[in-house]
Amino acid sequence: MKSSEGKSFIATLHSTTPGIEGKIGISVPLTEFDFAVSGWLQVTTRGERSVPVSLRFDYLAQAEDRILYNIFCESKAGGYQGAKLGVSRNGYLGLYQRAEVESYWKVEPIGEDWERSNERHFILRTATGRRVKNYQYDNRDDYLNYDAGVPLTFLAKVKKTF
Repeated sequence: MKSSEGKSFIATLHSTTPGIEGKIGISVPLTEFDFAVSGWLQVTTRGERSVPVSLRFDYLAQAEDRILYNIFCESKAGGYQGAKLGVSRNGYLGLYQRAEVESYWKVEPIGEDWERSNERHFILRTATGRRVKNYQYDNRDDYLNYDAGVPLTFLAKVKKTF
C-alpha cells in the first residue's frame, strides 16, 4: 500500500484561464444584512466583495487520471476557517460550516511531476465529474459554478505539504 504522506497540501488557488486570471477567494458580506452572499468562491479580481483564501486539500485516493480530495478553507477570512468546500443546489461552489458536505473533489493534474512541484496546474471537477466554471451573475459578480459559464483551469501555489 502506498503512503499518503505528502499528498495533502495547503495552497493559494489561482485561475489561469485566459481572460479570467486571478486568485480564488470567497465572497464576504459588505453589510451586516448581506450574509446570503458570503462564502461563495470567486476569482478575486472579478468580484467586488471577495477576499483571497488558502485552501487545504486533504488527500483521499488516486482514481485513474484524477486525485480525490476533500477541500477546506485554511484562512480565517470571513470566519470560514475549517469550512468544507461544497456545492449549492444551484451548482455554486461555497464553504459550508454547519451543513453536512459529503462529496469530495476530483483534481485532474495537467503536466508531469504533480507531487514534486510547488506550482500544480489542474482542472477541478465535482465528485460526479462536472468541471468547475466561472459564471457571471447579473452582469456583476462572477462565481465558481459547475453548471454554466467558462471552464476554468487552476494553479495551486503550494505553501505546505503533509
